[in-house]
Amino acid sequence: MSRRSLRLSTALAIALLCAGLFTGISAASSSPSATKAHGSPGSATQIKNLVATSSKITRLTAQTGAQVASPQAAWMTYHLAQWCSTASQCVFGDAKSNKIIVMFGDSHAVMWLPAMDGIAKAYKLRLVLLSAGNCPAISNVAETNALNKGCGAFHTSSIRIINSLHPVSVVISELSAVWRNSNGTLIPEAEWQAGLTTTIKQIKAKVAMMEDVVYFDSQVPNCLAAYPTNVQACSVPAPNPIHPGQQIAEQAAAKATGATFVKTWPWFCTKTCSPIVGNFMTYFDWDHITTGYAAYLSKVLRSALAKDL
Repeated sequence: MSRRSLRLSTALAIALLCAGLFTGISAASSSPSATKAHGSPGSATQIKNLVATSSKITRLTAQTGAQVASPQAAWMTYHLAQWCSTASQCVFGDAKSNKIIVMFGDSHAVMWLPAMDGIAKAYKLRLVLLSAGNCPAISNVAETNALNKGCGAFHTSSIRIINSLHPVSVVISELSAVWRNSNGTLIPEAEWQAGLTTTIKQIKAKVAMMEDVVYFDSQVPNCLAAYPTNVQACSVPAPNPIHPGQQIAEQAAAKATGATFVKTWPWFCTKTCSPIVGNFMTYFDWDHITTGYAAYLSKVLRSALAKDL
């Protein structure tokens, strides 16, 4: 199955689940099992050391092998929250708090929920998720995104909701590596930066921009299942020239608007990105991080966002 087909089939499956089974997702529905399974969130030093030695990992262990064997267990709870378009539909953290933090974006915002949920609880913040699958944060996304023609309306509505909530801050995270202009060429960095800058300027609150992650060349669990004694056969360089993202444009837009820029690559990669870091499979497909590893990164993400909380 192609990546496009897989993304579409996954999106359809989740949409059907949300339509048939869920009227909303709350903090009560978020699972604490990811953190319990792997212990407390890692410190900056622990994560730095694990990443530094990750390229030397050659074999799956019983723990990482179990994650490879059941990749859906790493994402199902939070990733039901793919389409959240109101202030009350997908709420995490301290749901009764009057102080609000908003997570805004697409599935790359959803994947950070295990970390953000813990942060919101620690600061006694209500975490409101506004997300739409395949809708990155750039304001001109309707022109560039053939998978979801509703992105323009979602953006307009989300900005209105955000500004009406008067949040403490807004954290943006987005899928950035697959979008092309109508002529088939990759969107230029300047165009992406301009669209993202417009979005940030429309938000009447402090904004933090998450650096998009490096993309793998294949579905990580499938690759590791094929190479259980040669884990690094599944690794990719950072940056990955096969899937160039818009991280430079994201950083430039953050700088131009005074937004916080959260560098995520050091939590996953040195010059290469290993699919296993410590006892974690870091991705559950080719571009989304696992619930377990996201929860493990809660402490370093909290530190990165400290001035915005």
